[in-house]
Amino acid sequence: MTGCSVKGCSNRPEKGFKMHKFPRDPQRRRAWVENIKQTHVNANGKPWTATIYAQVCEVHFEEDQYEQHRADRKRKLKFNAVPTIFGDKARRVIPYQMRPVSPAPTPMPELPHRNPIPHDHAYSASPPPPCDAAEIISSAKDSDEELEAEGITQGDMTLTDSFSMNAGENKLTRMRHRLKMYRTKLQQLKREKKTMLKRKARLENHMQKLFGRDQLEALNRGSMRGIKWSTETIQKALALWQMCGSNGYEYLLIQHYPLPSIRTLQRSMEEHKPSQDLDEVVCTSCATLLPHERFEISTAGKH
Repeated sequence: MTGCSVKGCSNRPEKGFKMHKFPRDPQRRRAWVENIKQTHVNANGKPWTATIYAQVCEVHFEEDQYEQHRADRKRKLKFNAVPTIFGDKARRVIPYQMRPVSPAPTPMPELPHRNPIPHDHAYSASPPPPCDAAEIISSAKDSDEELEAEGITQGDMTLTDSFSMNAGENKLTRMRHRLKMYRTKLQQLKREKKTMLKRKARLENHMQKLFGRDQLEALNRGSMRGIKWSTETIQKALALWQMCGSNGYEYLLIQHYPLPSIRTLQRSMEEHKPSQDLDEVVCTSCATLLPHERFEISTAGKH
């Protein structure tokens, strides 16, 4: 609900303070605004103006500004009431609802009537106290204004609650839609991951059929340096070298095929030269054999 319009005053109905709406009468409203503007002279350098929801709390009114001895015991401002209490003096005012309740006066004992005389109730009824017409009109106007103020405040509060509820529902709908979208995306990523794992397994199977472990290690490293080539790989490389020639084999190396260099093959052939005894056994001249055949024969001879 709307708080007090006086600068520096944070009193609100929730704190137990009674609020008074600005009067609709132009002259009275102008008097209220002039007094309130004295406390707003430094509000961002702009003159303060009262809105339709502006209200002033009870601490800014002197006690004599309220109607006294009302039959309904309601706390109503007089028709010509004007806020005059501001600053530290207003901070020392205790809200009416928080003030200590004064003890009720002790009723006087009734004196016994010695000679009661019967009388007619119609003629003995005391006349009502005289009423001031201006005070009645003022009370009615103030009641109408306070009822109107309460109606506007409650309507404003209901409208605010409705907006807050609609905003919360819209946010919840957006969050649910986003959650659904993320779940769909997650399922799609899971399917893609499963497909990629299957493809990876197939590729690894094909690679293992095509290359040896040393060749796969060379592919993983991205370099042929430091690889200890197996006998099977060297035999395969010698066969390719014999069939493709030096130029063809060099082209394969340029294309990053996992194969030992020609220098490695030459060194391997020198290390595994066939012995003379083996030539006599197989009755074959080594000069007529292919490089990989000589390598196989020399390897078998050493074993």
